[in-house]
Amino acid sequence: MAKEPGGYADKLGNRYEGRWVVKQLLRLLNEELTYVEIESVGDDQVGVDLWIEDKKGKRFAHQCKIGNRSASTWSVANLGANNILAYMRRQLDPDLENHFCLVSPLSSPLSDICESARYSSGDAESFYQHQIVGIGKERARCFKQFCECLSLDDAMLVGRQQAYEYLRRFYIEQWPDTFNSVSELKTQAQMLVNGNSETVIAVLAGYAANNLRKRINAQDIWLALTAQGLHPRKLANDHRISPRIEELKTLFDESISPHLINSSLIPREETTAIIKTLKSNAIVVIHGSPGQGKSSVLYELVQHFRKNQRAYLPLRLERQQPDNSTIQYGKALDLPESPVRCLEAIAHDRGATLVIDQLDAVHWTSGHSQNALAVYKELVKEVLHLRNHGVQINLVIACRTYDLEHDKEISQWLSSQKQDNKNPLAEFKIDSLS
Repeated sequence: MAKEPGGYADKLGNRYEGRWVVKQLLRLLNEELTYVEIESVGDDQVGVDLWIEDKKGKRFAHQCKIGNRSASTWSVANLGANNILAYMRRQLDPDLENHFCLVSPLSSPLSDICESARYSSGDAESFYQHQIVGIGKERARCFKQFCECLSLDDAMLVGRQQAYEYLRRFYIEQWPDTFNSVSELKTQAQMLVNGNSETVIAVLAGYAANNLRKRINAQDIWLALTAQGLHPRKLANDHRISPRIEELKTLFDESISPHLINSSLIPREETTAIIKTLKSNAIVVIHGSPGQGKSSVLYELVQHFRKNQRAYLPLRLERQQPDNSTIQYGKALDLPESPVRCLEAIAHDRGATLVIDQLDAVHWTSGHSQNALAVYKELVKEVLHLRNHGVQINLVIACRTYDLEHDKEISQWLSSQKQDNKNPLAEFKIDSLS
């Protein structure tokens, strides 16, 4: 359905744009960016809501568009008719280090072509022959429309080369206008700043509104936050973390090792497969019937981590129930922070894995199971947030097959995670020994 023009639709658009600005300010705090500039002056402001510069010196012009009237996607024709491609050209022509990004909840068929151009060999004609014409008529038609909107002749080599250079520096960022985007901001704020995440977001939004047409750096933002009593969450030099994580590892080992047959670990094929899968998957779910050896597989897995010096933190939910928040759960474990943040602090560049045994225990050991499951979901969000920001971290979860299939909360969560193409999930069922 189309959004009504003016009035209420404008307010919706401003809220969407405002959330995107806050997201960039949080990236600034996370040291991903050098500066953020909202509503620039001169030519830089034409068709642009904000500029950012990354740590490599590349500048990105962002334009936010919450909708495309009644259309459900951004076709190439729509991008042309709404002057988005004209704005892109105007911002890309002055500097080869400039990039243009359309931010919208809607997808676009042009997005895949832009990605292909960025990951091509660098030769424009090879790209055209193999990644446009060689793939199919629809992609060729899309490329031709793109050229026409920019008055480029796709029948000429020079026209194809110019189109290729624009495509490489044009991004279409699909960002939702839903509760999920707000939840993402809260998670990111909570990971970076001590204090109420909603307060952090409100302070950032207010600061942005009062500092238009200025280059904002991280120091500016921290000064504004600390003036409100909101301080950085720094754990890298906290010497309490490593000893306590080692104690939790020992407790995990001691909860399983006495039950091994003849005090010996029987190697499982599933463990070898899981180790391979962890190289490419954000989440691995291990499930099986009671007594099939899920915990033994986890035990074998963590011994592998220990031997290969990979940072890991194993938690058994039937013994360590989460409650209230990830920070309070961490403190209940005698950690200074959320278990995920503490694991990140000791991981450095080794990679890290959070191991959660007996997820199903949140429903059969506590009267506050809904709250416990909510905290568990926040732990997952924190892991995925770190992955999305370049941290090599993943998650291994063990659960009974019955609960995985019949517990509504758990099964719905699993289903939603399977739809996250950015953070792939793998399942392994543990069967009887051969």
